[in-house]
Amino acid sequence: MNTKRTKTVFKSNELAHVWIRQGAETGRCASNMRFDGDAFYSYSTVIARRMRHEGKVAYLLDSAHFSSTTSQHKAHIRHALSSNDKTFSINSGQYGQSLRYSPAELRDWYLSDSKPADNAKSRYAHIRANETLRQAGAIDKAIEVCEFFGLATTRLVNLRCKLSGEADKALDVQQTYYANLQLRREAREAKERERNIALAIALAEEIRADQSKIANVSAHRFGYSDLNLLDSRPDLQEIVREAFAKQDELKIVAWRKGEYVNFDWHTPVMLRAVSDNMETSKGAIVPLSDAEKAYRFAMIKRSQGWERNGEQFKVGYYDLDRVNEQGVIAGCHRVNWNEIERFANEMNWLVA
Repeated sequence: MNTKRTKTVFKSNELAHVWIRQGAETGRCASNMRFDGDAFYSYSTVIARRMRHEGKVAYLLDSAHFSSTTSQHKAHIRHALSSNDKTFSINSGQYGQSLRYSPAELRDWYLSDSKPADNAKSRYAHIRANETLRQAGAIDKAIEVCEFFGLATTRLVNLRCKLSGEADKALDVQQTYYANLQLRREAREAKERERNIALAIALAEEIRADQSKIANVSAHRFGYSDLNLLDSRPDLQEIVREAFAKQDELKIVAWRKGEYVNFDWHTPVMLRAVSDNMETSKGAIVPLSDAEKAYRFAMIKRSQGWERNGEQFKVGYYDLDRVNEQGVIAGCHRVNWNEIERFANEMNWLVA
């Protein structure tokens, strides 16, 4: 009798998606990342854990720095989390740790973190203020844990109220300090901006003279949000905009051909076929057969809309969350109808 084997090996940019959406009990990849049940590992250290308590689910992340590789692993997790996933963060940094905290233990961790540190006695007012606000913030996180998991908050709220007067004064000190710091920073940035404007004009002039220079735009300091460097030269602004657009087009073409491309955060989610799978530009992979079923389901639900509320629809290792007039939402993926219809047409899928 043949037994279907469960997939446990995934691509590195897919592994966190599978773990967060609970698509498999265990999984690993070639870059020393793996998960086992609720624990997500970088090498032999748990850097994230799914917490469960009386039907509530949250994700506990360790913000401490271990290594550049582990930082990349943590970035995969943050990238895969959606805005609907409740998260808590601590700075633990213990090699080989399990991060196995109950809600009460996590509350107590934040309370322990709220105790004054050595810099509470600093001779600098802004450092003392930052320490007071850090203590208040730790108590606020303890209250947030209790409120989310249904634990008592009376003692914590009273503790926070006692600190509120000091925290308000500390906030005033901090705001004054950072306002003065901002003034000094702006003076430095004004000088740097003058230099960057000159560089921007020179680069745009090069692009106008030779379109092959477009490739150099990504190496320059300014980006989409800083085109006002050229606000005195709208003719050059348009040239740089076209260069950015051309770069995006080349990236999209390369990705659709199967190449690896690191897209900017603002790039809409795209779909492509790789062998018998559909892959997204965020790195999630599902069987084409499941993708087609999801497409047909979404088209049926498109006019009236649909939300996962008791009713589930699985797509590979993932669940659909919502179908609406903008498109389909699954976890951190928001795929618009234009891309869905383009891919469906490419796959020759027809809605009956």
